[in-house]
Amino acid sequence: MNRSITDRIFAEYDSMRSREEVLRNERVRRVHEKFPELEKIRQEITRIGTECALAVAKEPDREDEIRKSLRGRLDELTERRDEILRENGVPSDYDRVRFNCPICRDTGFVGNEKCSCFKAKQTLYSYESSNLSAGMKRSHFSDFDLNYYSAEPGDDGISPRRRAEKSLAEAKKMAEDFDGYEKSLLFYGGTGLGKTFLSGCIANELIGKGYSVLYVRSGKLFSLLESKKFGRHLSQEDEEMISSAAVCDLLVLDDLGAEAPSKFTRSFLYDIIDERILGGKKMVISTNLTLDELSRMYTQRVTSRLFEFFYAMKLTGTDIRRQKMYE
Repeated sequence: MNRSITDRIFAEYDSMRSREEVLRNERVRRVHEKFPELEKIRQEITRIGTECALAVAKEPDREDEIRKSLRGRLDELTERRDEILRENGVPSDYDRVRFNCPICRDTGFVGNEKCSCFKAKQTLYSYESSNLSAGMKRSHFSDFDLNYYSAEPGDDGISPRRRAEKSLAEAKKMAEDFDGYEKSLLFYGGTGLGKTFLSGCIANELIGKGYSVLYVRSGKLFSLLESKKFGRHLSQEDEEMISSAAVCDLLVLDDLGAEAPSKFTRSFLYDIIDERILGGKKMVISTNLTLDELSRMYTQRVTSRLFEFFYAMKLTGTDIRRQKMYE
């Protein structure tokens, strides 16, 4: 998971515990100010506890006997304390820290396992930093409808539906076994055929599992990288996007080839792919270009990286958005 997200969550837990401790101390102060006997009882219980600990330390063999001799007095004090609280309508937990999550006591963990509240925060903040559009956040494999792809064989003898089935299966495979998945994915084909939708499906699955994801259109990322290269001012958000593009678990680079081609974009693309390969990080790239067009638009260095380290999944057929217009 993205370290900045982890740090943010732990900082939030620290803040919650500190805030609740302050509130607890203020409750105790107000109650004891109003009912001074409660403060005296607290002090006496503390004194007895200290006396017991010292006695046990001196004579550990008599621990049970020592504790039994003091238990009666402690019971009397506790009973009197509870009586004062009941008579005056003071909550019995007034002197305890009230955790936002009683399961993990605002630590985020139960034993060595993440608490459900930690997982919820992780998912929320991962979505916030992912840059996914509202539509992509709703992309799920169960909604990928193969009926929009013709079962009739194309010019190459393979039907659009068969290609869509293969692309869907490969996307699911990546999402289900992300750590064990060998390569990255390249979805290519005409507009409106589900490339971005499948990318969103993978992103949503991985975010739900705690992986960090960044979605960005290639033109946007290359523009930011060019601005940084030439020392132009970038907002903190833009700086964070550039950093995340290098270190996030999955980078989804959408609409590759739609940007204006230049020596800079070719260099940026190579550097991004190479840096992530060396770092063991995966990518999902989508493009409307054919493989031949990619080879012509980018250098041999770039396309050799794409063909070696990516599974290329082609989508064909009729624009699904147009089909839905006539439903």
